[in-house]
Amino acid sequence: MQCRHCGFVQNAAFDIGLVRYDDDYEDAQGHSAVFREFADRVCRELIDDYGLIGARALEIGCGNGDFLRRFCELSNGHGVGFDPALGSLAGVEGAVDLRADPYRAGSGAFDADVVICRHTLEHVKDLSGFLRMIREELEGCDPIVYFEVPDSGRIAAEGAFWDIYYEHCSYLDKIGFESVLRGCGFEPVRSRLDYQGQYLVVHARLGDSMPIPERTVVPDFTPLVAEIDRWAAWARHHAEKSSRIAIWAASSKAVAFLASLPGLEPVVAVDINPAKVGRHLPASGLAVVAPSELPHHDIDTIVVMNPIYLEEIRAEVAALGISPELVALGD
Repeated sequence: MQCRHCGFVQNAAFDIGLVRYDDDYEDAQGHSAVFREFADRVCRELIDDYGLIGARALEIGCGNGDFLRRFCELSNGHGVGFDPALGSLAGVEGAVDLRADPYRAGSGAFDADVVICRHTLEHVKDLSGFLRMIREELEGCDPIVYFEVPDSGRIAAEGAFWDIYYEHCSYLDKIGFESVLRGCGFEPVRSRLDYQGQYLVVHARLGDSMPIPERTVVPDFTPLVAEIDRWAAWARHHAEKSSRIAIWAASSKAVAFLASLPGLEPVVAVDINPAKVGRHLPASGLAVVAPSELPHHDIDTIVVMNPIYLEEIRAEVAALGISPELVALGD
């Protein structure tokens, strides 16, 4: 459903009880040099622009803790991270304290100089309630707050149906996100699109709650239908040719992409993350293999789930001595 007042989009039927999010959930992106360069750039920007050498960092939704570790390494500071999926990764290691718990009222502010919340808010149904809780916990501190979420404006404009899936129940574009933040007591000081326009980045300070204004134009998601139809026709064409197709990235994008195209039957999914190799994608059951196994599968076409990795993948495929066609989503 979409709010015609502010443009906020949410899965109204979302049930957190249907989501399994524990230490078996594998979402590490750091195996890619492209992603590592992005993460380093974000860390250095925060450190340089806000004088965060030796800073105390708090990360809400820290995943496996890789970003927080890197931030503390580059800043020579220390940090606390919260994420219920940490499992055995929880504990204190050097300057980083990782806690396998959700961030909730009473978790504390830890005198944070910087608060980091990356790719967490899209998983929260009561978004305003969650943001207000964070604002209350930070009362008395003056941190810079770094938010990063998928940009729903791009999803709408591109018809990127592969970026809509159950675990993401809330969708935000730039204008809508800034309005929600102001309504919950944060004042955006800088915002931009990053990662080839896929991520919406906002730097904010604590402020006073403001009314959320009505928008004259809200994102239009009707291009999703046309894009599904276009890819369905692509799948039928390749089925008629008996093409042998691989999906590159055993990711949420891949699961959503295949769920929307029942006529597409790839041979394998490929992933550079060793923790995913030997497993299978949900629903489709597609086996996940390492790139080194591709030459054994006689692949004609590789569908790349994220175009930002296209050149990185092209180089890896060339090094294997094979030459399948590469087709990227969103191109």
